[in-house]
Formats: sequence, structure tokens, C-alpha cells
Amino acid sequence: MEVPSIFHPIWRDIVCGKQQFQFEFLGAKILQGTLKRKLAKDPSILEKCATELRELFAQNADLPSAKKDLEKIFGQEISDGT
Repeated sequence: MEVPSIFHPIWRDIVCGKQQFQFEFLGAKILQGTLKRKLAKDPSILEKCATELRELFAQNADLPSAKKDLEKIFGQEISDGT
């Protein structure tokens, strides 16, 4: 499954709270809360946090809950290359 690049602005928007999603993927729920707290303490780590969120989805893109969340985020079915 192809997960959109870290250069897509939605990753930063999710981490800083401009875009909000109710994730089904438990790992994303947990990480989102953790990143929100980290970012509140140090806003300069926005890019690092966005990369961490994107990488979590990239590593787990085959999980049904992660796939559903990616479809919510990007508003379309994410291609799996088949």
C-alpha cells in the first residue's frame, strides 16, 4: 500500500490539530495523544512529529483499521498496487 509522502501537508495539519480525525487504528490514537503533548512543550518539533505519524501509518498500512483511517484522511481508497 502506498502511503502519501511526508511532504503532504495533511500530516502536519493532523499533528498540530488543524485537521482532526477519530482514528480507528489504536496505534495512531495513542501516538496522536503523545505527539500532541510533545508539540505543546516544543512547537519546533512539528516536522519530526509529522514524520513519526506518517511512518506509523506506512509501517502498518496493511492493517484494516490503518487502511480505513488513511481513507478517512485522504478521502479516497488508498491503492495497494494491485
